[in-house]
Amino acid sequence: MRIGKTILDLENLTEDDLSEVIKEAKHLRSRKADARNLREGFSAMLEGAKEHNFSICSKYTGEVLKADDWVVYDNDLQCLHEGDWIH
Repeated sequence: MRIGKTILDLENLTEDDLSEVIKEAKHLRSRKADARNLREGFSAMLEGAKEHNFSICSKYTGEVLKADDWVVYDNDLQCLHEGDWIH
């Protein structure tokens, strides 16, 4: 099976192994969707603040929070979810 540039050999997997691959892929897809939703909500919150003439700032450094300066780290999967939302 080809997915993009990746070739997966699924022919030699048992039915149970295929079920496990599907389960894990669905879990990963769900985590990526959750990360995307968090990122979009974060960006929308910062835009909403800006539209009302507010900025979210660090109380320690005074740095103004910008959405592009942050990534979503998945503690469960121990990875970054960058995907489409990184500009």
